[in-house]
Amino acid sequence: MKKIKSYTGIWNVEKVLYAINDFNLPFPVTFTQITWFVITEFIIILFGDIPPLSMIEGAFLKYFGIPVASKARTMSFTFGTLSMLILISLLALNYSSINKASYDISVNLNAPYDVQLFDDKQVFDEYIRVIEEEYTIDNTIEYDIYKEPNHQVQNFFQSEYYDFDPVLKLSDYNRLLELRKMPLLSLNDNEYYIVTNSKFAYEVEDNKDIETITVANKNLKLKGYDTKSYWNSITNTGRFVVVLPDKYVQGLEVSENHLIIDTKEDTDAELENKIKEDMQHQLVKVDENGEINDESYRVNVRGAEIEQQKAMVAIVASLFMYIAFILISAVGTFLAVQSLSDSTKYKYRYLTLRRLGINDKSLFKTIRKQLLILFCVPAISAILCSFVMMSSLNNVYQQILGDKHLYLMYFGLNLIIFFLIYSIYWIATYIGFKRNINEES
Repeated sequence: MKKIKSYTGIWNVEKVLYAINDFNLPFPVTFTQITWFVITEFIIILFGDIPPLSMIEGAFLKYFGIPVASKARTMSFTFGTLSMLILISLLALNYSSINKASYDISVNLNAPYDVQLFDDKQVFDEYIRVIEEEYTIDNTIEYDIYKEPNHQVQNFFQSEYYDFDPVLKLSDYNRLLELRKMPLLSLNDNEYYIVTNSKFAYEVEDNKDIETITVANKNLKLKGYDTKSYWNSITNTGRFVVVLPDKYVQGLEVSENHLIIDTKEDTDAELENKIKEDMQHQLVKVDENGEINDESYRVNVRGAEIEQQKAMVAIVASLFMYIAFILISAVGTFLAVQSLSDSTKYKYRYLTLRRLGINDKSLFKTIRKQLLILFCVPAISAILCSFVMMSSLNNVYQQILGDKHLYLMYFGLNLIIFFLIYSIYWIATYIGFKRNINEES
């Protein structure tokens, strides 16, 4: 008999594989259910093949080991489904956290300054007067984007309609950094710097072809690159700017004129609407064919961006957090109801153990372990699978977050949240289980 028993686990795993193949179940379902079967068969072998050393140990095996093994076998597909629900809840928690983390990054990527715009220099004073009607201006910065005609860096970025490298002079770049309270940059006469979006950092990193470029008949070495100081409107003609010492921009053609305004008060969406309305004659133009061109994209207000991002983050993050809580509660409720039902159904077993001399301390300790196995095993495969999936998704989100290891912190925090909620159901189940047994006694 023992030899036949040792092959039971293998036979059941094969049966599951055939069943999964017949139903064409997706990989996460396959993974969680196979994992559950392997663990349950281990429980069966663990409790089923150890010979009892005494009558009390035999009773323990009969009333605890065999029921656990039997439940593991009969409910394996049910527990596979519970594992899937836990997996979805963990993914929802992590997505909610990453979405909230991207809030500040998105705001700074679109509108790092109170007001930013690009237009003709001649109308900058008019923009300032419109803003001064409602706000107190602390500081203004004007900077130009220049054309470097050799376009030596542009060749390695996405194809664009222009054939030059956008250039920003060092003094202007440091003024922009100072306003954002970022460390200033220093360059030697033979060095240059690149500021680009984190999505395109791979184009610069370890790129031997741009280690040296030629500007004004002089070779300049790449000192480094930065993604944190980049924002989408730093230039309207690319996904990067080349920062050069001031003397190298002399004689270069100006491509764009930009204005940065720092206000004493926090801005809001109403200011953006006011600027676009009062400056409509400058932002909305009619071409020769009578077509209307709305160029309001030239103006960005931080307050408007914050309001927009807050609304989006609140909706998305709250939705996924709610989904996660619902699924965790569903799994916890199912396991609690199942366990309490068993405690009522099999009260006589615990009474028998007490009559055999098992004290309450040992009895309840074993019940705690039994419930711990019941609650934790469905979560094991879900946690492993969610970690693998989050590691894969991180390849996308690290470009937004700018940190390839940040997801690990969120994964750990969300595991703590999960186990805090999950443990409440385990504790409540244990208390109810204990009450049912004591009432019968």
